[in-house]
Amino acid sequence: MTSWRAYCDIPTRIGYDRNIQSAKVTKILGTNLAVAVQTTNPILTISSRDLHQVIWTTQLDDGTVKLIAYDLPDEPISKGRVRMRCPVAGLTLIPDPNDPGKCELL
Repeated sequence: MTSWRAYCDIPTRIGYDRNIQSAKVTKILGTNLAVAVQTTNPILTISSRDLHQVIWTTQLDDGTVKLIAYDLPDEPISKGRVRMRCPVAGLTLIPDPNDPGKCELL
């Protein structure tokens, strides 16, 4: 869960991921469901990109965190950016039973 919070904490994420220019939650749809937008720096791309997503997360009893996201292609594109597409994505963070400070990312 700590890893997930660090990933979602915008200043932390921008600090460790040089490709992220900005990120923010734009709407809370439910307890574990939100709409978010992120923009990227033009690293290895011709121009900055933006990505609008609906993101669902949950934490299981064993501490595993699951995330499913899908993009919102009909959101307006910011001037000077290209729309990044990610039709569906998911990840799972599984705590390491031998080290509470580590997890496996699937």
